[in-house]
Amino acid sequence: GDTLTGGMNADTFAFSNGNFGETDNVTDFTMGDGDVLDFSDLLLGVGANDGVTLDDYLEVTWDGVNSQIAVDLNGDASGFTDHFVVIEGQDLTSLGATQDQILAGM
Repeated sequence: GDTLTGGMNADTFAFSNGNFGETDNVTDFTMGDGDVLDFSDLLLGVGANDGVTLDDYLEVTWDGVNSQIAVDLNGDASGFTDHFVVIEGQDLTSLGATQDQILAGM
């Protein structure tokens, strides 16, 4: 996997298909700075207006230190084991009580 580090201003952290099962680490994601996580290359065929909910594709968890976003590339409920993104030092689960709320808050 890769280690991604942005800067002081808004950054876009993009994740691409092709590293099946690997884990990428984001060291300085800050929503307040306008940082964005871009999963569009991983979720090919999923559009903003096609009625698909992202919780079929992404699962956010918190281990007390970091958030992990686990990815199911095809959203077929086969498990969130295709790709992993660790957001260091951030509790993304605080954005909502359900996966839909968390993902909408991101």
